[in-house]
Amino acid sequence: GLLVTRLGLPPFIVTLGMLTVVYAVARLYSGSRSYAVDEPLLRIWGQGTTVGGVRITWGTLLLIVVFAAFWFALAKTAWGRHVYAVGNAPESARLVGIKVNRTILSVYVAAGALYGLAAWQALGRIPNADPNAYQTANLDSITA
Repeated sequence: GLLVTRLGLPPFIVTLGMLTVVYAVARLYSGSRSYAVDEPLLRIWGQGTTVGGVRITWGTLLLIVVFAAFWFALAKTAWGRHVYAVGNAPESARLVGIKVNRTILSVYVAAGALYGLAAWQALGRIPNADPNAYQTANLDSITA
């Protein structure tokens, strides 16, 4: 977020660059090996309960809570109005007094928290920490 807001670099390029940096660091740190995840706290989102013959994981419930929280934040708060204003017309938002760079940075921070939750949830689904996993999923989420 700081590279985009302070240096004015294109967001897509920064994201692809950070993807490469983080991927390389993960491979160096792990020695390109995968590790089994045995810690119950790291695997909690893949566990759940069965209701009427349908398995519902805690990760599914987390998704619903996160969706509701972000719906509320975007639809009912000043921050959400600022996010929409900056996304639609950053120059107009700046002219009405919205701190555009601060809003953009806050969106990147929120996105980073969501990516962290997604990674934690992925450990619940596939209890194996592998630096080579989900390589195309990262690019899919960036372009989406």
